Amino acid sequence: MNDIDPSSPDESHSSRQFILSTCTALGGFEDAVTVDGTLKRVYTVGDEALHCLKDLKRIIRADEQFTKEVLIELNILETDLIPIILLHSKQSTQVSERFILACTEIIVPLTWPIPRKPDEKDDDFDPNLLHNYRKLKLKLLEKGVFEAIVNVCIKALRIPHRERSTRDQSIIRLILYLWRNLTAIVDPKASTIASDEKTLLATLQERLLIRFHESNVLELLLTMASTTGTTDTTEWNMILLEIIYNLLEFANTKETFLADQNIKNQKKCNKESDELSSLLSTENNQKRLKTKHAPSRHNRFGGSYTLEGWDGTKHVSHQQSAGFADLEQLISLQKKNRAGQKRKQMDEVGTHNVYRDNTALLSLKRFSQSFMESCFNTFYGSILKDMQRQDKSIVERDYARFYFTQKWFLEYFSYEIASTNAARLEKEKQQKSIEENQLILPNRSKQSDEEPNRATNSAHQDPSTSPKATQVMQNDEMTTIDDQNVDTPSTTPQPTQLSKDDEENPGFDYDLIANMMDLKMFWECMKRIRTCLEDKLWFDVQVTADCLRQMLITLAAMNRSTEQEYRDVADYIQSNIYHEQSTLDIFPDLIRSYRNQSFGYIETMVQLIHVILKLLEQYCKKQKVHFVRKKRTVRKAKSNPPDGHDEAMNDSEDNDSQTEEDRELRIAYREHVFAFESFEKRFATYDFVRVSCVLLEQYHHLKPEVLHAITTVFHRIMVRRKAEHLFWKLPTLELFSRIIKDRALLPKSPALDQFIQFIRYVVRQFFKKAETYPLLFVETLFKIEPCRVEQPKKQESTQSSP
Repeated sequence: MNDIDPSSPDESHSSRQFILSTCTALGGFEDAVTVDGTLKRVYTVGDEALHCLKDLKRIIRADEQFTKEVLIELNILETDLIPIILLHSKQSTQVSERFILACTEIIVPLTWPIPRKPDEKDDDFDPNLLHNYRKLKLKLLEKGVFEAIVNVCIKALRIPHRERSTRDQSIIRLILYLWRNLTAIVDPKASTIASDEKTLLATLQERLLIRFHESNVLELLLTMASTTGTTDTTEWNMILLEIIYNLLEFANTKETFLADQNIKNQKKCNKESDELSSLLSTENNQKRLKTKHAPSRHNRFGGSYTLEGWDGTKHVSHQQSAGFADLEQLISLQKKNRAGQKRKQMDEVGTHNVYRDNTALLSLKRFSQSFMESCFNTFYGSILKDMQRQDKSIVERDYARFYFTQKWFLEYFSYEIASTNAARLEKEKQQKSIEENQLILPNRSKQSDEEPNRATNSAHQDPSTSPKATQVMQNDEMTTIDDQNVDTPSTTPQPTQLSKDDEENPGFDYDLIANMMDLKMFWECMKRIRTCLEDKLWFDVQVTADCLRQMLITLAAMNRSTEQEYRDVADYIQSNIYHEQSTLDIFPDLIRSYRNQSFGYIETMVQLIHVILKLLEQYCKKQKVHFVRKKRTVRKAKSNPPDGHDEAMNDSEDNDSQTEEDRELRIAYREHVFAFESFEKRFATYDFVRVSCVLLEQYHHLKPEVLHAITTVFHRIMVRRKAEHLFWKLPTLELFSRIIKDRALLPKSPALDQFIQFIRYVVRQFFKKAETYPLLFVETLFKIEPCRVEQPKKQESTQSSP
């Protein structure tokens, strides 16, 4: 068959007719009489259907874009491909397998993901193309399609790696690409007033996850991820990583962990009512903010107001409400129409949750639990080795996927380990309460019946003195609990007796993440952040820094563990991380390199700085004396000119042998005692306060944990480092004033109360200082260090001293 080049209208029409005739020859629906005598529409495959599928594959290779548009227009997926797969899914012959593979080879290029950058949104692409992709994804959710494709993949995976042919490897890769393509199709954001079709398309990802669970696709992915340490599945690492990233990209970790707790209807109703009430209150607060300066019905006269700034800029408003509106409101109206570079509000990763259905969340939780138990160490360990040797299969986006998914699983692990520790503490509490309330006297009503048995048992062994058993009196019944045989069933459930399932599944422990909570992983993460800072890859900096923050939180949890082994590992990692000055220099550089990144970038940086300051302070209090190694570059001393030609020849001969020694002389390391106060003072800068205030401008939408991190770091700067002058600037005080004014409209939280308390403390200290130093009001207008009233006194004392 000749290649198709539809460059002209005539060739395009002929190519379209050729594709149409090829699709028609695949088959069609016919009326067939069933056993009951009723008519039923049944799909009948054409005689040359397999060859026609191969022809369509060649056409797609010749001109992919044009052929995809025509095939989507002809609706070939619903009319031909899916019926052919369902028809041959009930058969287990080679012919049926060839039909399923041929259909899959056409579906994969039809659903091939659109290449996009991290800062691109769905609005940047053709809406019709995105709609067609979502329609294809919806049609492939029909039951029976995934099951047939999975069976073909499992058949190829059963063959040992050494015995697999190139065709078997291509089958596995093709089917993995299909799962990757479907998970990469992003759902649209549907509001409450959206149409039924858009609402249906907004739930495709969670429906896809449910279908993956029903058709054992998730089990297949887990099996392949758990064996990545071997050579037969290493080549699928990046495809598996991309599939997992697409599944977790818009998944909320906390809601996933709490999925099984919302099964009961009562809890579900309470949750929905709470969400509805919170949404209504948020909507009312937003309406009150919008109508705060709205004109009334008495504003019947027009006019304009001109506001001229100090730099000569003018802001013109034609609204009558501008006469009594706030200055910030007038300037913000002008900023909306101003052309220039706009700050990205928030990165697309993790901005909204696409999993609302409890069934989808429960499937995702089971997948996460199985992944943590059997895949986490091997999967990420194998990918880390590929990254260290700079494997060719790794592209730039794979680094962001690696750190994002690892952070997601570590955060989920923190919820699981907290639940396990809480259950253990509750069990110990119950055990302690039972031991305190136990009785020594036996039950007198059963004493007469138990005397023969006691005489018999005493002949062998006294149960009261046996080290293997303890007698407990509870609810007027005596029960004997054997410490060596806790699996024996009991007639009445006892709170102190461990069940068989609890004994077999003791819960999550840190051994599940031992391979990745290693020192080399921390070094790789630090190295990646430094590289991205130099290359100005801000999205990768944000994702990697977020992963580092979660790793530090996990490290702190290990340090609080009851197991001595975990505490030793945490101390070892912390001692090596904090020993390098270059590692500690990364955190101030994150704020220093801020230009115009997204608000999500600032949230990540502030939370990371809050965590590292807290952990480093705890470590310094524990160690008391800590040394830091700093690399120092030593200038090479100038050598005297040679006296003769012979000496120059000798120097050239010994040049190679002295090259390594000279390199060691140029670079030297110096260790000094680490002072936490000096490191904390590096964040007491105007740049950090300014960047934090940029984030505080969005105080209506800030999360409580972000607000708590800002308050904690501000308290360190204000109270501990005595850098109160950084907050005594006019833009900062004006922002604090607006937050105090809108406090009643903000969602209540303990973090907000702490921040309001801090604002009041800043204002109180400001006016207290202004009473003794009135020029402080002038200094609020400039970015300068404040003058001190005590300076003249110090000068006089120095002059009077001999």
